[in-house]
Amino acid sequence: DMDQPLSGLYDLVWYVVTEMANNVRQHSGGIGFASAQVTRAEGFVRLALADNGKGILRSFQDVGLPWSRDMTDAAAIRKAIEPRVSSKGSPTNEGVGLTLVTEMARQAKSWLLIVSGRGVLTLSPDKNIECRELHGGANYPGTLVAVTFLQTVVQDFAALLTAAKVEAGLLHRHNPTTRFER
Repeated sequence: DMDQPLSGLYDLVWYVVTEMANNVRQHSGGIGFASAQVTRAEGFVRLALADNGKGILRSFQDVGLPWSRDMTDAAAIRKAIEPRVSSKGSPTNEGVGLTLVTEMARQAKSWLLIVSGRGVLTLSPDKNIECRELHGGANYPGTLVAVTFLQTVVQDFAALLTAAKVEAGLLHRHNPTTRFER
């Protein structure tokens, strides 16, 4: 129901879960875990998908991407959120899932956490991204993506997705008022 006040939020949840579930399927053989939480009092929607696959860095290395040879896990996560960076190759729409989830979280002033191997990326509502390596032998064998959105911020999913695509350089603004083109 498009008139439902939370339809934009439902569309966002569907999009994030679908994109991250596709990553679980492609990179871990479909073995993953999902969690969702809605807190009415605080107005948060929290989503998390995790797998026990090979992780982002090893996915890059296994397909022989030369720039990944001496990369850290944190650098691999940072690279994975860039547009059109994928260990899958073609078609060109691959390699935008993490990019758009990250950019929508940024546009919606949300929280994002990506953990893979020894790497950790965090995005806070103030739009700061921090990427670092875990210390003391800590290591997550697959990839975890967790995002927290405020329900009140996400009203228009289509506008949020379009803004994320523009910001990521996947769409170019044709007319500064409202029109977008590929």
